[in-house]
Amino acid sequence: MSEPDEDTSHHGRGGGDSLESEAPVPDNPLTVSMITPAISLLSRTGNGLSHAYTQLNLVSSGITDISILKTYPHLRYLDLSQNHIRDVTPLAQLEFLLSADLHGNRIERVGQELSNLKWLQNVDMKANTIREWDVPGWPLCGFLNLDDNALSSLALPEFSSLLHLSVTRNTLESAVPLKTPKLQKLYLSNNPIGKLTNVDLDDKSQLQVLHLRECGLESLAGVGGSDGKGLTGLVYLNLRGNNIHSSAEIDHLAHINTLKILVLSDNPICSHSTYRLEVLARLAKLDRLDKDPITDDEREEASAYKIQMVEKSDPDTAGKSAVEGEGGEQDDGDEDEHDKDEEPGDDD
Repeated sequence: MSEPDEDTSHHGRGGGDSLESEAPVPDNPLTVSMITPAISLLSRTGNGLSHAYTQLNLVSSGITDISILKTYPHLRYLDLSQNHIRDVTPLAQLEFLLSADLHGNRIERVGQELSNLKWLQNVDMKANTIREWDVPGWPLCGFLNLDDNALSSLALPEFSSLLHLSVTRNTLESAVPLKTPKLQKLYLSNNPIGKLTNVDLDDKSQLQVLHLRECGLESLAGVGGSDGKGLTGLVYLNLRGNNIHSSAEIDHLAHINTLKILVLSDNPICSHSTYRLEVLARLAKLDRLDKDPITDDEREEASAYKIQMVEKSDPDTAGKSAVEGEGGEQDDGDEDEHDKDEEPGDDD
C-alpha cells in the first residue's frame, strides 16, 4: 500500500475563502438551448416504460441557476463543475441521480430537501463555500468530497454505504456523528479539530486510511473511538504537522495490529534523539515511519530498547532478575517464563 505523505486532493478555492471580493457574475441561468447539445446517454427510464437522455455535462459554462433541471427528472449523471451555481435545491427533483460533480461552484448550503436522492452514489462538491450541511444520509453514496469548503461541523448520521469521505481544508471543529460503518478512507487534514474525541471514530472497523495532518492535535487519546479499541483495520495514519510531544501518546495506537505506515513528521516528538526507537518499540509491526522504511537493524535495536523501557518502568522486575541470577536457586522454568513475558512484540 502506498498512500502519499502529502494531501494530494485539489487545492482550489477553499477553507471558506470569501467570494465577496470576486467580480460580480452576470446572471446566466441554464436553458434548453444550453442543455440540448450537452445532454446524452439515451437510456430506459426508471419505470421501464420509455427512454430519456440521462447524462448532462456542462463544465465551465458560467451557469448561475439550475432551476430548469426540475423538468429533467430522468438525469442520472450530472457534471456542472466550475460554474457559479449557488442553489442546488432543484436537484431534489432528480429522483434517479447517481452521480453529481459540482466542484468549483458557489454553493453555500446543502439542505435536507436533497435527502430523497436515494440512488446517489458519487458526489463531488469540493471548492465551494458550503457552510451548512443538512443531509442526514444518502443510503447508496460511496464517495463524498467536501474539500475546500467552510464547514465548521459535519454530521452524517445515515451514510451506511460510504467508503470514501474527504473534508480537508475546511474550518472543521466537529465531525459527529459519522455513522459510516463501511468507511475505508477518511481525510480530515488541515482542520482545527483539536481533539480526536471531536471526530466520531466508533464502528470504523473497515477504515484503512486516516489523514489528520495539521489538525492541532496534542494527544492521540480517542483514536480508538469511545472505548479506545476501535480502528482495528487501520493500515495508514497521517498525523504530520500536529503538536504531539510525548512518545507515550503512541501507546494509544498499540491495539491497532494492522497499522503499517505512520507519518509523524513535523511534530515535536520527532526532535527526540531516540524518536524512531520510541515509536518502533511500541509499534513493532510498522513497515514505514514517515518516509523511511523500517530496517532489520532498527527492529533489533527497537526490541532491545523495549526491554529497557520495561525495566525502567518496573524496577522490581530488573531487581528480581538480578537476584535470581546470583542466587541460582530459582526454578529454571519460572525464569524462562519470566523472560518470555518481557519479549518485545507480545503487547503489539
